[in-house]
Amino acid sequence: ARSVFETSARCLEQIPEQHRSTNDVGCLFANAYGQCDTTVKMLQTLAQAEPTSPAAFSLSVHNAIAGQFSIAHMLTGASATMAPGRDGLGGVFLEAAGLLEEQRCKYLLLCCFEAPIPDTLKPYDVNPPTPMAAAFLLRQPPAGQPLLNKQQDAGITLDMQRSIEQPVLYGSPFWRQVLEFAVHVDDCRRGEADKFTLSSGGITYAWQPS
Repeated sequence: ARSVFETSARCLEQIPEQHRSTNDVGCLFANAYGQCDTTVKMLQTLAQAEPTSPAAFSLSVHNAIAGQFSIAHMLTGASATMAPGRDGLGGVFLEAAGLLEEQRCKYLLLCCFEAPIPDTLKPYDVNPPTPMAAAFLLRQPPAGQPLLNKQQDAGITLDMQRSIEQPVLYGSPFWRQVLEFAVHVDDCRRGEADKFTLSSGGITYAWQPS
């Protein structure tokens, strides 16, 4: 949780101060499979017929991180948490675009995070070896400019199209998609980026410099 809070707080600093404690700022937190570590520990406690901690239960709820961050920074705007699983980063950006499209906030803090998977689930391990977090700041586009299909923000355009020739059911792990996208954003800022694509569930998501 520390990496999530520190990364998100640094991103929040980029928002004009007069907007930070208002409904103008929304939050979306995403990781592939929710609070696996806390949940598994709680289930193990139950399996041993021992009483569970109310604090542990409250932190096992997936949207706990959004609530904690909003309270810590006095954010009163819309907030959500999602676990896209193998649907990947494209689905997260769709959710983010939906929050902005409803004009529930002018700025949206998007934080993607992941942590090592519990030992019990090691046979299904798709998580990174160490905790990671990456935060992105999205904002409402200028009046009259559509948000979906042509989202221009920080010099990046998001286009979506169905992959017909070579549909890919599942792409790379969520955490790897996030890191690759973060590198792509940095390349965009330096003018060195080309089209960046991710495929999942027969849909191709493509980002490219605008």
